[in-house]
Parts: sequence; C-alpha cells; structure tokens
Amino acid sequence: MKKLLLFTLWCALSLPLCYAQKQHFPKQNIVEKKIQQLREQAKESFQMHKSGSISLLPGNSVYRPDSMLGYQWNSQWILNSREKVVAVNDSGKILEDIFQKKDENEQWQDSTHYVYEFNQQQNETYNLVQLWNIPTNSWVNKRKSERVFDGTGLNSLEWNGYRWDASYGWILMINDTCTYYNDNKIHSDNMLYWDGNHPSMLISSYYMEYTPLGNPLTLLFKYWRSDSIVANGQKVIYSYNANENTIIEITEQEWDTTANDWVNSIHGIPTYDNGLLVELNYFEWNSYTQSWDNTPYEKDIYSNDESGRCVQEIDQYWDGAAWVNDMRYQYQYDQNNNVQTYNEALWFAANNQWLVQNYYMKDDKGNYLENYSMNFDSSTGIANDGSRDVFNYNDDESLNYQNSYTWDSQANHWAVTDSSQYYYSALHYGINENQKENAFCNFPNPYTIGQTVNCNQLKPGENYRIIVYNSNGAMVNSQTITGGQSFAIRYPLPDGLYLITVSGKEGVIYRNKLLIVK
Repeated sequence: MKKLLLFTLWCALSLPLCYAQKQHFPKQNIVEKKIQQLREQAKESFQMHKSGSISLLPGNSVYRPDSMLGYQWNSQWILNSREKVVAVNDSGKILEDIFQKKDENEQWQDSTHYVYEFNQQQNETYNLVQLWNIPTNSWVNKRKSERVFDGTGLNSLEWNGYRWDASYGWILMINDTCTYYNDNKIHSDNMLYWDGNHPSMLISSYYMEYTPLGNPLTLLFKYWRSDSIVANGQKVIYSYNANENTIIEITEQEWDTTANDWVNSIHGIPTYDNGLLVELNYFEWNSYTQSWDNTPYEKDIYSNDESGRCVQEIDQYWDGAAWVNDMRYQYQYDQNNNVQTYNEALWFAANNQWLVQNYYMKDDKGNYLENYSMNFDSSTGIANDGSRDVFNYNDDESLNYQNSYTWDSQANHWAVTDSSQYYYSALHYGINENQKENAFCNFPNPYTIGQTVNCNQLKPGENYRIIVYNSNGAMVNSQTITGGQSFAIRYPLPDGLYLITVSGKEGVIYRNKLLIVK
C-alpha cells in the first residue's frame, strides 16, 4: 500500500551514513512515533543480517571479545571457524582481527582480515577487509571504507566505499557527503554510486529545512535522471500548531516535469486524544477537482498505555466497501521506557489472523535475547522460511554464545544451524558510556586477600555481585555483597593482575584492573 514518503525517510535516517542527532519532538507526536518504530526495526535488521567481524556484537557489554569459535550443526556440533582479536585501542575498540576456517584437511586456514581505525571520539574512520590468497600465501585487498568527520569528530562529512581491482587498484564505488547547519542538524545527504571514474547513479539525496524551534519544516528528495542530471523528486512539508508541539498536517508533493512545479500527492492528517496520537488518515490529491479526496484510502490506528506509550499500531486500507487490516506493530517497554519486545505482523485474511513476520526481545539491560524473521506462503499463510538468533550472556553482560536457526517448514520447527561462542581477555575491555569510572568502590591496589573494601556509593540494602577475572578472561571468584556494608575478597587467588567488576540492577557499575599480592 502507498504510504507517505515520510516513512521511507525516517527509515533511511535511522541508519544514516552521516551522523545526525535525533531530534527532540513533543511526546508521541507522529514523527517521534515513526522514528522510534523504524529505529527499532533498523536495529532488528542489523542483528539479523549482521556480517563481518566480532567487532559487530549485540548488547551493552563492558567487555570486548578476545576470540570466537564458530560451530556448524550436522547431527553434532562441528568446529569449523574461529576469529581472533589481534589488537585493540585504549578504549577497547577492535583495531585488527583475523577470521579462519578449517580446510579439507581439518587444518586452520586464514580466511578474512579486518583492520579498523578510529578518531578521538571513537568513531570509525577506516575499515579494511582482506581475503587470504592460498596460491600467493598472502592477504589480498577486497574492500575498504574511509570516513571524514568535522571538527567535533561526531558529524560525518564524507564516506567513501571502495572495492579492490587487481589491475586498477582501489576503485570508488559509493560516495556519501553530508552538510550540517550551525546547530549540527543535518542539512543534506547525497549518496552516489560510481562506475569507474564517474558517478553513474544517485542512490539517495535529501535536503532538510527546520523551523526556528528546530522541528522539520520541509524535506526534499532528489533523483538521478537518465541524462545524468540530478532532478527534483518528492517533497514533504510539515505543519504544526502555534506552539509547534503537535504536528497537524503532513503533505507530500511530487515534481511535475511538464509544469515545472510541485504538485500535491498525499495528505496525512493525525488525530490526537489528550495529546497522544490515536489515528493517522491518508488522503490522495484529485488532479481533476484540484482538491483532496474526502475519504481516506489508508489509516493507522494507535493504542497507548496509561503512561502515554504507544503499545500497538494497526495499519488499514479501504477496499471500496470496508476497512481491511494490513499491518500490525506491537511494543512492550522496560522500566526505563525503552522498547523491550517488538513484533511486526501481516494480516492474513483467509484465516482471519495476524502472522508475525519480525520479532525481537531484549533483557532489562538492553541486550538482545532473541530475534527472528519469518516469511509466509501468500496463498496458505504457512511459514515457509525464516531465520532466528538466540543470545546468551555471562554474568557481566558479555556475550557468551549466539545460536542461529532456520525454519524447517517440513518439520514445522526451528532447526539449529550455527553457534558462535565468544571468549574474553581481561585486558580487552571497553567502557560502557553509562558506567561511572571507578567511582563506586575504593579497592586498595595492590590488594591483599582479606583486605576490607568500602563501596560508599552503593545503595544501602541492595544486593550487588562482585566478579573477579584472571588475565585469561576466566571468572575465578564471584560473591554477593550488600550496599552500605564493607566486604573482602577471601578466596585464595595467586598473585597476578585481575579484572574486578561490581554489578547491580543497572548493570556493571564499576570495573578496574587489580593487582593481587600476598
């Protein structure tokens, strides 16, 4: 069904090559609602289609993996791949890692080499992928990307993606450039596909204008004409109430090449109840009467909970006689108002039921526990294809393993296919941005077994968990303490360098390297 281009926009903006700060709109207006929905879908898509190295991991772990072992299921688990981190920076960002596979002789063979570079703000500026060439016994370039940031180190000005050609060297494939207003709001984003030394196709191009209060005013999309000219495509116009705290109208226009002017296309009118979006109706422009149709052709119906959070959206279309269900989106939230479970369902009229196509679930720390995507036969509504990932975490929230499944339509169940198990070095860790840097506890360093420790900033009466890891990343001691009380590590540990963490309801709140001596 035809929708406002607005929604395609926000889907594109949810994973931009350029860094654009999320705009702050009035609670639960239409734009915020769609941003939230599409950002979550984009995260889901990333988890389910991620590729590359172990630098791409779900969850909010304070740790970075040191290595990964990959298993394939064939009546039993068969070890067939592994990946090893070669270098990390001081912030725990992976700088280099190598992926290996077993050859026909069951010997480990280098396969893929990844190299990364970051700026001071820890944003990626360089990414190189190389493949192992067996005949030459050397790494061969495959692709790379380079990113340039502005003076803040946060806003991406240009991103270039290259592929390697043995005869010509690096060949530019994609060029993405961005511009910003003085307040760092994005002004434009233009992405070009290159063929040789010349741009051959405009992948996407949009320009944003804002109101004085910082809300979107107009959005202009351009496209690549057959004569290699960038031309106007569509434009979205936002209208607000006097205080700009509610969107009252959204209009999409298309460029008429004959009239050389913008003409109306689609009209979106939201309905609110006590400030909460409850319905959005879509109207088409009638070029004969030069007016908007009186009857909407599509509508979205929203349900909100007592806290004003959207818990369900149902999209319907008018078939000429009645409103027909199309799509359904459902949300559940954690105590911090973050989406914890999400499902997207397609209406199957023949069986009068919703078919869940996409689903994910997180724990109360924001770590993914499960996600899946399903495809259904359009005539029977029976699931015929699908993929699923299940994640398991260690006590410190670091990823323990990830199992992957495909849908077996014959047996009508999920069949496990692969498993990745992750291993950690105590010296390979990053800093969670929500973490207080060594502020909660006062550990003597060096530390002698049995010494009393005070964690004065822990909440009195609440339980916390202390975990000690050796230099190989293995957990060697764990105990529960109570906030407001002193404690000591009494388990006899050999002299050496250890990593100690303290975790509460909000996750890891303290971490430090500790030298233990007798």
